[in-house]
Amino acid sequence: MTVFVGNDWAEEHHDVHLMNDDGDQLAARRLPEGLDGVARLHAMIAEHTDDHLMS
Repeated sequence: MTVFVGNDWAEEHHDVHLMNDDGDQLAARRLPEGLDGVARLHAMIAEHTDDHLMS
């Protein structure tokens, strides 16, 4: 499955949305700026990848 990531970038946080090929929203979260936010973004995307769904 293809996952599209939209990121509304502000100074202190990011509003992130994941969508599939059909334009359906898979997830939406407000993430903090910095390494913690990047780690949460990677985890959020990983939840919707084929590798994660197959395990």
